[in-house]
Formats: sequence, C-alpha cells, structure tokens
Amino acid sequence: MQVSREQFMELGYLALREVTPPARLEQLRTDFETLVGRRRRIWAQERGPDDPPGGDLETRP
Repeated sequence: MQVSREQFMELGYLALREVTPPARLEQLRTDFETLVGRRRRIWAQERGPDDPPGGDLETRP
C-alpha cells in the first residue's frame, strides 16, 4: 500500500482501502452517522448568536 504524505497534509485524512471487511462497512457507516448526528446537535446548542445554524460544524475546516 502506498501512502501519499502530500495528500494527507492537504486533505487531513487518508483512505485505506480493503482494511475493513466489507461485511462491517454498513454498521460502521450507521455508527458514524449516529456520532456525527450527536455532535451536530451539540454544536447547534453551543452556537453563538452570530454563528450559522450548524454552529462549529459550518465554521471549522
């Protein structure tokens, strides 16, 4: 497997293919969406009066 340091530095993440068994992918996607949904609610609650509706989710890179 080749890893591009430049891509990681530019995007902030790496896609590692065939690391997770395909049978686990759907559950991982569901779990991730649950976690992101929770975090969105927290950010929306913590937003300031001049922040966008999504709070930090919409203002952070």
